Amino acid sequence: MRQDQGGSSTAREVSYVIDLSRSRQMGRSPEHMLFERRCAECKARLTRAAELPAAERQIREIARCCSRKEGFISTEMPLLEIAFLVLVARRNQPIDLRELYHIVTEEWATPLNPKNITIEGFRRILDNDRYYGFGALSGEPG
Repeated sequence: MRQDQGGSSTAREVSYVIDLSRSRQMGRSPEHMLFERRCAECKARLTRAAELPAAERQIREIARCCSRKEGFISTEMPLLEIAFLVLVARRNQPIDLRELYHIVTEEWATPLNPKNITIEGFRRILDNDRYYGFGALSGEPG
């Protein structure tokens, strides 16, 4: 397998999303996970509702509102939390591994809080996640 500068040749062939059904299979409630990441205004509005909106709707609302607020993502957050929030902010559209890796390690790393991991290591972490429900979409044949 050919290696390029940032990692394996398959980095562009695998994309990730938040797999809501996988989250449920792991015993998680995507609706509650998303609610906890809402801004204060949205949380206040939703607490008055009888039930939480569907996860898909919350993702759209978070992308439109909460993700634009200061502090939605911060350098102090764990690696997978940042990856999760990046996907939510992008309306859970598939994002290829290389781009997600770049965002998490380059845009959110600081000298005091480095995100020092290889792209292969990052992929293994995403693939072995048991909390957020990341799902890999492969462009590879077979």
